[in-house]
Amino acid sequence: MNIEDSISIGKLIGLVINIGLQYLVWRYLFVYYSLYGEKLEFYKNSNAFTVLIIAFSLMVYGFVSTSNPYVGFAFIIGMFYFAFTLKKKWDTNETLPNPFSNN
Repeated sequence: MNIEDSISIGKLIGLVINIGLQYLVWRYLFVYYSLYGEKLEFYKNSNAFTVLIIAFSLMVYGFVSTSNPYVGFAFIIGMFYFAFTLKKKWDTNETLPNPFSNN
């Protein structure tokens, strides 16, 4: 394995992590703002919503990855915090609370 292969694998891993984090965030925000916080509505049509959210995540990732590397790094750090905060709220609530509140 040469250096170019390891860089390609690193970029692929970064892409997968970034899309996974964005999926958690956009899923929560989509349900909160479009479906009035009702998780059940999301689960009824989850396949279509999942494709839509992943496509949007790829667009956001493409935009961020072409900017300054420091911006991309800061974006990933922010996504880690926000994604796992929202995942905790998603797991513990039937009707989702405001994503920007501390509750």
